[in-house]
Formats: sequence, structure tokens, C-alpha cells
Amino acid sequence: MKDLLLNAFEDFITGNGIWILIGCLAFALVVSIIFLCLNIKKEKKMQENNKQELIAKLAEQYIAEATKEENKEKPAAKKAAAKKPAEAKEPAKKPAAKKAPAKKEPAKEEVKAPAKEEGAEGGDYDISFDAEAKQWVVKRTNLSRAAKRTKTKQEAIDYAKPLADKNGVKLIVHTKDEK
Repeated sequence: MKDLLLNAFEDFITGNGIWILIGCLAFALVVSIIFLCLNIKKEKKMQENNKQELIAKLAEQYIAEATKEENKEKPAAKKAAAKKPAEAKEPAKKPAAKKAPAKKEPAKEEVKAPAKEEGAEGGDYDISFDAEAKQWVVKRTNLSRAAKRTKTKQEAIDYAKPLADKNGVKLIVHTKDEK
């Protein structure tokens, strides 16, 4: 039996068998190299995606921090701006705001913001009723186009009040009969 195996091995090595073995090893080497290249490409793509995700997260964090800093600075700036012009103007404005309509004349309701910034684009926010469209209209006083149209007066006030506060301008609310 040993002789049979030794003879078969000798025939394999001396004959074409060795070339079959070398061919199989070469094929395995080529396949291994191909898979290695594909894995390297895949790893590079994953690293690029991770970099992009990291950059996006960092950008979001930076924007959030910048927004927080702006929000911290704005109230301080508004308070400082409100103190200087408001000291001179407040005594004249307070009696006007306290006046209530004595007769059945249509009156303007004013909700005052801290201090109007000079050069604010569009002016104060104005809420009035459009009788033709039967809607309440929110718009800036110096602009012709409406910012929003609502079915109820309260919806218009709820929409315009944060905008007026944000921009540091007045909110003027008209009655339905007023034009």
C-alpha cells in the first residue's frame, strides 16, 4: 500500500500534477488579492462617510452654539438699547398706552415690544381685518404684502407677537371696524 501511494506521488510530481497544484495556488492568490482590494475600497468609503457624518455633526454643534451665543447677546443688546432711547421716549408713550376709548370710537390696541430698532426693515407689525376677503391680515407697516392671513384675530396675534418681539418692533392691532 505504501508503495502504491509513493508511486502515485512520484507520478504526480514528475507528471502534470505539479502544474495543476501550481495553477490552483495561483488562482487562490489572485482571488485573495481581488477580495483584499475590494475590502480596501469598502473601508475607504466607510471612512469618508464617517468623516462626512462627523463634519455634519460638528457643523450642527457649531451652529447650535452660535445660535445660543446670539440669543445670549441679543437680550443684553436689546436691554442696553432699550434703556437709552426708552428713557427719553417712555414718559411720552405711557400715557398713550393707558388711554382707553371713552366713546364708541374704534380704538387701536397696542402691544409694545422692548425698543424699536432704528432701520428695522418693514416697520411695525400691523394686524387689520380685510372685509373683502373676510380675513385678518398680518403685515409690516412699510410693506404692501401681507406676512400672513388668518381666519381669527387671535390666530393673527399669536402669529405676529413672537415676530414683533424677535424684531424689536411694535405690534399694532386694529379693531374689525377700523380701516
